[in-house]
Amino acid sequence: MNNSQIYKIIPTENPIPPAELSTKLQEKLQLLPNPEIFNALDAGQVEAVLSENPRTLVLAGAGAGKTKVLVHRILHLIKNKNIPSGKILAMTFSREATKEMRDRLKEVANDTDLTYHPELHSLTISTIHALCYHILKTDGAKVYNTNFKVVGDEHNFGTINQNHIIHLVLAELSNDKEFLNMAKQFIIDYLIDYSIFTNEKPKKGRYITLDGISVRSKSERDIANFLVQQNIRYEYEKPAEWADTDEGKPYRPDFYLPDFDCYIEHWLISDKNEELSPLMKHVDKQKYLKEKEWKLNQFVKHRKKLIQSHEHQMRGRLSDYFIYLNNELKIKSNNSLINSLSDQPATIPPLQKGFSILITSLANIINLAKANKIKTPTIKENLKNEKHEEILHFYELFTPVYEYYNNYLTKKSLLDFNDMINKTIELLEQHPKSINTSALMNIRIFQNHRLNYSSYFFLKITRSSQ
Repeated sequence: MNNSQIYKIIPTENPIPPAELSTKLQEKLQLLPNPEIFNALDAGQVEAVLSENPRTLVLAGAGAGKTKVLVHRILHLIKNKNIPSGKILAMTFSREATKEMRDRLKEVANDTDLTYHPELHSLTISTIHALCYHILKTDGAKVYNTNFKVVGDEHNFGTINQNHIIHLVLAELSNDKEFLNMAKQFIIDYLIDYSIFTNEKPKKGRYITLDGISVRSKSERDIANFLVQQNIRYEYEKPAEWADTDEGKPYRPDFYLPDFDCYIEHWLISDKNEELSPLMKHVDKQKYLKEKEWKLNQFVKHRKKLIQSHEHQMRGRLSDYFIYLNNELKIKSNNSLINSLSDQPATIPPLQKGFSILITSLANIINLAKANKIKTPTIKENLKNEKHEEILHFYELFTPVYEYYNNYLTKKSLLDFNDMINKTIELLEQHPKSINTSALMNIRIFQNHRLNYSSYFFLKITRSSQ
């Protein structure tokens, strides 16, 4: 950083008295008209407040005195440097930080209301979003249509809320059944705490279904969850009393559907030529296929209805597999019990909770992407080498939501908080002469971990536009 200085502040319980400051710092303070401003500061804080560099970065943890440095910096500029308060902009990230800074200024200035303090009368303390809003509504009127509303601001929070808009976007996209099934499957796979469905301690290698049944594999859980959502009763691994015994043990088909008098068997291996996945390397293929043949013969011998399910079918889109399963159920019931895949599956509270978690997750990533000015093509390019299944599935949902969300805001003349910063940057870059930069002479920002690319670039471009 050219012409910049970085200060690290370490919290101290008691400030260092002036006598313990370095000789150089003491000499600097003695030359100031109002050195008493620094009485409550330690050496590191004094150095940061006195900095003459165009850009000063203060790195400090919670309680280290960042706000104190900013407050005393403002007072130092006004009382010792004779800079009019109207040319100082104190900028924060949140309304809470703005209130805190005002309160601290009142406390330090020994005043109850800044509006009655002559030296602080025209001081501007604002959040970065409020500043951008002001610039767009005033200077931006020469370039943009300023008849916009803000998503999620304090005035419109009840009716124009970001999560509410994402909910509307998901509802619209869910008219596409493929997207709907994809969203439901993501929730079922990753966003539901299955431990709430059972009082049993989870066993290694077992999976819990939406109705609290412990099954042997994720695929069996997917089948059971499909049946639950379609309001189809089932019994898991119920002994088939009609079947011959297998070496003295009763035969237990995977699923029995009493309303259909039909069974579902899910095969890990379909035939001898099938290549096993790494997760099934422990399976003895020859023995498994021999047992499979015996089970199939039982259904033929005793004339029982069977739907065969195969692991390879579930490696593609589960929505395609569920259509297959639904069609098989129609055949087995002679179309008398089920006519089509239900558009309104059983309402299950954990699914609704998972839907809320999905909305929050989408909002977080939308804000992260917009704050860093990342567009859909970049996201798709970055995913080409991604191997993590959950990440791939999430972004398969995210990309259409992101595009639809942005189009919705444009169509409805809405700006979210990130849009306000990005639009202001665009205004400063493309129409610098339309901006009144007199209020941007000294910018100080009170925040650290939330500083994203857009906020940083806004600070940089406002600095260079003066």
